Amino acid sequence: MLSNMIIFCINNLGDSLWQKTYNGFQGKKIVKLNQNYFIGCSSGDSSNEQVSFMKTDLNGDSIFTRRFPVNGRDNYFNSFTIASNKLIFSYARDSSFGLANSYGLITDLNGNIINQKVFTNSSFVWGSLRAIVPIANGDILFAGTGQLQPSARVIYAVRTDSLLNTSEYIGIEQISSNVPKSFYLFNNYPNPFNSNTNIEFQLSKRAFIMLQIFDINGKLLDVLENEYLNSGRYKTQWYANNYSSGVYFVKMTSDFKETYSIKMLLIK
Repeated sequence: MLSNMIIFCINNLGDSLWQKTYNGFQGKKIVKLNQNYFIGCSSGDSSNEQVSFMKTDLNGDSIFTRRFPVNGRDNYFNSFTIASNKLIFSYARDSSFGLANSYGLITDLNGNIINQKVFTNSSFVWGSLRAIVPIANGDILFAGTGQLQPSARVIYAVRTDSLLNTSEYIGIEQISSNVPKSFYLFNNYPNPFNSNTNIEFQLSKRAFIMLQIFDINGKLLDVLENEYLNSGRYKTQWYANNYSSGVYFVKMTSDFKETYSIKMLLIK
């Protein structure tokens, strides 16, 4: 059961100025931005632990809270910071196989998800990125520890751009290493979908891949992949929690000038 969160303010002499208690949250880290505090938290979604944050005024009074969906899994808070008016989180998500994958999550100041990426791959038993360091050029450095199969524990770091894109092969899952005969983007599933959908594609040779999401007006909404990948079949997901019902498109292009697109239907 999650404990209550107590936040308090003291002066330079250690005298208490105010104290506030909030039920159902575990405060992890507090950051001041302009005339507000942002508090990275853990909270509960039925029986699942989830990543949350609370925005307060300078008196500690809550303005709003935001809880991020867990999709049936526990999300364990690791770290939190603010850079370039964006909130950056790292957390570990468990799986039905007893593993815990490290994730990065970036949102605007209202908690609307801009992007999220998994930062461990199939060689990890678990991963935990407990430090986030914004870099002057806008890049983000995540660092922590991981357990490699079968028993090797390592320290590892992931450097991304300001939207969590990285040149390392860690953002998607390779589901087959067999060399396909063609370059192809499969229909997403489920479709229609609510909240999130799976997207699979295959490459007949190593290529630089761009996987983008557009709305029906042709506006670019998200970049799922932007990196070199070896031949094989891959799977990734698009999370559409912050988008309204309607028609959306996935477009995949490569540096070999090959292009595919599919239509998706989001229903809420």
